[in-house]
Amino acid sequence: VKTYEDGDITATILKDLSFKISNGEIAAIIGPSGSGKSTFLAIAGALLTSNGGEVIINGANINDYNQSDRANVRLNQIGYIFQTSNLIPYLNVEENLFFVLKLAKQWREDSKVFCHHLLEKVGLMHRAKHYPHQLSGGEKQRAAIARAFVNNPEIIMADEPTASIDSGRSMAVMELIST
Repeated sequence: VKTYEDGDITATILKDLSFKISNGEIAAIIGPSGSGKSTFLAIAGALLTSNGGEVIINGANINDYNQSDRANVRLNQIGYIFQTSNLIPYLNVEENLFFVLKLAKQWREDSKVFCHHLLEKVGLMHRAKHYPHQLSGGEKQRAAIARAFVNNPEIIMADEPTASIDSGRSMAVMELIST
């Protein structure tokens, strides 16, 4: 359950939602604009808390977690691809990927090579030293997609991941997501 209050008005965004996905499965949430898809993904991805119910990830109800523990789940278990790229503006593309690994304390000797491999997969290696303001919308989104995969997460949450990407690149991105 997810509700928002604005003065005397309470808006129920999600009610009686039950959803289960097993390891290795891919699911698409489809519905009209404003139906709660992004809210659902934010709750399932430990970005928002629900007003009721449970969110179970790997056997643990993350609704019972404090903010620090929820951040750890996001950092170490979930790769999140937002509708907008949410890149850190003062870091270049490569550094946006490095930042996640360093924050998660997962930096290894071969991390730079792995990051470059991901950038190659999304067609951005030639833009690795560019800052977000120097990229097109589709390039920003592809950088964000590479960033979502950089820590080898168990779960990928993707909120319209290919909306700003051309059809040729969209197929490559969907292939990356499905592997």
